[in-house]
Amino acid sequence: MTCTRTGGGSSENTSENTVAARMAELGLVARERRKPRGLTRAGKRPVAPDLVRRQFTAVAPDVLWCGDVTEIPTGEGKLYLATVEDLFSRRMLGFAMSAGHDAALTIAALQMAAATRGGGVDGVISSNGCTGK
Repeated sequence: MTCTRTGGGSSENTSENTVAARMAELGLVARERRKPRGLTRAGKRPVAPDLVRRQFTAVAPDVLWCGDVTEIPTGEGKLYLATVEDLFSRRMLGFAMSAGHDAALTIAALQMAAATRGGGVDGVISSNGCTGK
């Protein structure tokens, strides 16, 4: 295997062993890529009913919202992003970011979404796999 380094308008092929030896000289070690683990724990809570029935098409604004939480790895640790989207307009209504994955994160995103739409929520909010396009 060869490693290719590019920069400054030129490229250079270097063997993997040369790279390993140079890293050892500098005291550098490769970081193993860890398999991401899911945030949902089976058996912790009863499963909520699927009121959407995998139909991600809304008939009017504010009838069906979709929420999700995403883990973003950063150099300083994990960051969690919670989002709320109106599935009729496909507009992002609310979001929140936090270093912790907890209820406060999702509540903040929902509060922003409710404020964006005028304060009230009268519809279904789904958070179990909103992948419909």
